[in-house]
Amino acid sequence: MRAFARGVLLLLVLAGSASAESVRDEVKLRFREGVDLYQEGKFSEARLKFRQVIALDPTEKEAEALVGDAGNKAMYNMIANPEIGPEPQIVWNLYRRYRQRQERNEEYIAKLVAEAVDPNLSDKKRWDAVLKLGDIGQFALPLLARHLGNELDREVRTYARLAITRLGSRAVLPTIELLEHENRLVRENAALILGDIEPSDQRAIAPLKAVYEKKDELKIVKDSAAIALEKITGFKAEQLLPAAEYYYRKADRYYLGLTGVAREATDIADGTVWHLKPDGELVYIQVPYYAWNEIMAEEACYDCFRVDPSYDSAIPLFACVMAAQYAEVNNLKDLAGERPGGVPISKESIEEVESRADRMKDAPLLVRSVGPDYLYQALGKALEDKRDRVAVVVIDALRDVDPRGDMLPAKVIAAADTGRRRGSDAADEIKSAAGESLIRALTFVGQEGENSGREVRYHAAVAIAWMSMDKPFPGSEQVVSLLADAVAETGPAQVLLVEEDPGSRNTMRARLAGLGYGVTMAAEGRDGFEQARTFPPKDLIVISAELAANWDAMELIEKLKSDPRSRYVPVVMLTELAAHDQVRGRFADAGVIHREDDPAQLKAVTEEALAGRTTVAVNKRRAEEVAILAAEALAQIDPFHTSLVPADASKSLVEALQGRSDNVRLPVMKALGSFKLQVAFQPLVKVFNDKSNAVEIRRRALWAIARIRPASAFTLFLNAEEGETDFDIRYIASEGYGLGQPDYESVIRFLDAARIDKEEKEN
Repeated sequence: MRAFARGVLLLLVLAGSASAESVRDEVKLRFREGVDLYQEGKFSEARLKFRQVIALDPTEKEAEALVGDAGNKAMYNMIANPEIGPEPQIVWNLYRRYRQRQERNEEYIAKLVAEAVDPNLSDKKRWDAVLKLGDIGQFALPLLARHLGNELDREVRTYARLAITRLGSRAVLPTIELLEHENRLVRENAALILGDIEPSDQRAIAPLKAVYEKKDELKIVKDSAAIALEKITGFKAEQLLPAAEYYYRKADRYYLGLTGVAREATDIADGTVWHLKPDGELVYIQVPYYAWNEIMAEEACYDCFRVDPSYDSAIPLFACVMAAQYAEVNNLKDLAGERPGGVPISKESIEEVESRADRMKDAPLLVRSVGPDYLYQALGKALEDKRDRVAVVVIDALRDVDPRGDMLPAKVIAAADTGRRRGSDAADEIKSAAGESLIRALTFVGQEGENSGREVRYHAAVAIAWMSMDKPFPGSEQVVSLLADAVAETGPAQVLLVEEDPGSRNTMRARLAGLGYGVTMAAEGRDGFEQARTFPPKDLIVISAELAANWDAMELIEKLKSDPRSRYVPVVMLTELAAHDQVRGRFADAGVIHREDDPAQLKAVTEEALAGRTTVAVNKRRAEEVAILAAEALAQIDPFHTSLVPADASKSLVEALQGRSDNVRLPVMKALGSFKLQVAFQPLVKVFNDKSNAVEIRRRALWAIARIRPASAFTLFLNAEEGETDFDIRYIASEGYGLGQPDYESVIRFLDAARIDKEEKEN
């Protein structure tokens, strides 16, 4: 049957069919010339031809013919090439709109299906309908599927089956759903179709193997599944792995977005997810392209649990999949709300993202529901796969499911030496535990290299600090330092300096740091691109106009503009004074600083660039949120009952008293008071005496002072101006002096008596 179908279809394709609408010769010629010039590497000339095509205002039907002539691969390459311009994307969008309208025209599809299965029509007319259905794609399948179970006319079933097979890879996902149909003929034909589709599609292996393993399935259906499996894999069904393993691999492929998944989402599946209703009707749900692969991963996990409830490996993967969906949609929601850089975002797009975010609001509950053991395994997988945002969601869930850190590994102190030197053997031994992945997260490095992965490291430190660890454990010496670093991330503006010359790089770093900026350095363009996308977000990027190692400055800027994490960060060019006019001509949208500039000139240009920045605010908010979490984690540490080392945080915490938001300063001051850090005394006094601060900030400063030097706190209050009437400040001062928590009248009487005593001594 497969050979018969292939032969008939080949003859009909060779015979060809007339186009319903001709393409204007000029449109076709200009586009063909543009594609040829592109393939020769003449990008500027190709762009001119494509501009001429767009000026001719091609129709959607003409765009379909142009794409068919060029081929999808060439279109992808041209769209991705920044030197070609937006014209190929415009043609592609016209093509997609035409295809979507044709594919979803139910009346037109019903007419073709009726012709394809009508025994009263000629074979030529029926096969012509089959070919047209193949061009429509997956949306023809629900009507065709109804005829697969026709028990009265085998020829009708044959035509329906061949029409579905003609759809190719686009038919795989809806046909897989038909394997659960109540009609035996539908299940049998669906299995055979999955085996006949060319090229063989690996997505069908898991569901076909599940049919083969199903105990109550009919033998004829199992045999059909076995035939299909052998065609796809080249192995007998009994030689293959269990269905659960294939479902797990399928879920992992979609979760990781491996090769081909992105194209499958947009061109093959077209952002649809198929389901079989109880009445046997095939229906599809249109889902966002950005979420499609993770939704497919989620469904594959459920299928894995269905065929083998004891398949434990899928549980941590499921947690990762749900965490990925939650992290992605919330990040997109923030980006949609920001409208970064003034780029218009349609109301429909914003509503779609908000709707998806609402549906995903319970995802953290599903992540936590797998329990601590599997959740630690999920974290290990996220770290191994370098999925930063997934790791953050999982770590935050671990704070709830293992609040005391019971599953973290313990540090076992080596036994007493028996008299012989043990050398390196004397080092502490590590007792492994399920929670080892959280310790590894403290030193996690992301995909972008050494400077990436900070957000994961910070969240891991926050989680461990809240676990109130009073026992030694590996990595305990890193936690407080990481928390302090997280607090420091909300400090001065962050500048990325991309300069190849080591001497100039170090000199400019020192000069920028002298102006109060935090400076990250990159020795060449590729490294600069990686660092520009890492956490925390950069406020300004300074690029040497003389880059040459791998990318030149123009190539680096194009790369930066292509990524949403760096697209809106302002750029300033660095060059020699003599090259000013040349650099200004090449980089008209960027500021220019010179290696010879004095500090005032340098500051003027950088501040002007920062003043006009359109950096995506959500990234800055994330840095602020992490800083608050870190400060609150530090504030709740009991320095007398912990294995952590609070003193490591003193410098960063003191620096955070200035130039930070009140939401950061409040927990910072609580931490300084809890740790009783003497170096914080004078900075806290400065905060208290500054009456431009909010009363809440001054109260917390006095609270911290009272714990560092109780008597000084009270003296500080007595020496304050007479206008100091805030009762909470009086209360905290007296409490710090050792009065405990007196009532209002006692505080007033004590303060009055103390003031009188002070005045008498002065007189």
